[in-house]
Amino acid sequence: MNSKLGKLNWLDAAKGFIVAVGTAGISTLLTSLNAGHLPNGSEWTFIGIATLSAALSYLLKQLGTNSDGTIGGKEVK
Repeated sequence: MNSKLGKLNWLDAAKGFIVAVGTAGISTLLTSLNAGHLPNGSEWTFIGIATLSAALSYLLKQLGTNSDGTIGGKEVK
């Protein structure tokens, strides 16, 4: 079940984490590996920032989405 407009549930947080790690984390990690080396300290920092940014973006989108999946729409009773 989707969260109501302006609210988040644990499933939203879990989905956000999965989306963030799956997109930002893996893609930036693969960039380092394709360059022929393991990520160094600054690259791990970038991977972390990209992952957190993706997670926050997803959670902010969820806050503005009603339980029917409409962004900014009124909550249906």
